[in-house]
Amino acid sequence: MTTAKILLALSNLPIVVTALYVSVVFKQLNKELIRLSYYIYFSLVIQIASFTLSLLHINNMLFLHLNVYVSVGLLGWFYAEVFNGFINRRIIANVVVLFWLGCIIDIIINNPFQRFNSMLLTAQCVLMITISLFTFSFMLNGNIRILKKHLFDSLMWINSGIFIYFTSNILLFFFNNTITAMAVGTKMGSKMWVFHALFIMVMYSCFFIGIWKRQRA
Repeated sequence: MTTAKILLALSNLPIVVTALYVSVVFKQLNKELIRLSYYIYFSLVIQIASFTLSLLHINNMLFLHLNVYVSVGLLGWFYAEVFNGFINRRIIANVVVLFWLGCIIDIIINNPFQRFNSMLLTAQCVLMITISLFTFSFMLNGNIRILKKHLFDSLMWINSGIFIYFTSNILLFFFNNTITAMAVGTKMGSKMWVFHALFIMVMYSCFFIGIWKRQRA
């Protein structure tokens, strides 16, 4: 196994550890963190399935697309609960539905399941970066910091992880086709995905810390 594949395999470790920790403390979590836990569980299944297929040299693009469609919904569900009482949750729901409609149109026109869909992943990054930036500004409000005191420390870590992951990956996703073309016959392509694996590790490490720092009753 090459160094790149070893690092890609290790990128699953923070997801596994975080999912196990969430399972142990699940009954102690508030509504917001329970919603995030579903995203963590889903990501674990997708990540392991996708990595297994890659080891078997089987096309795993279907899992990549499924991950985008479902993860946007699950993260939108999480943020809707975070903003509950301050922002109409239909706003986030409508944004998610519009994203899904765009995905359906893309499926009908391009039938993208067997290839890397650069524009879809870039659109996901733009959406999640926008939401995470809005969340940072939301947290600066003094009244909200008081009313969301039970969640504040956790949300700072979790939102930072989401922001770092999608901000770090947006250029990788947008220029993936160009990078792939340039990387033919070289190891550049695999090295680029090592960076992606590192960003995953950072995000789930932030999730673990955020859940660990939750306010205890």
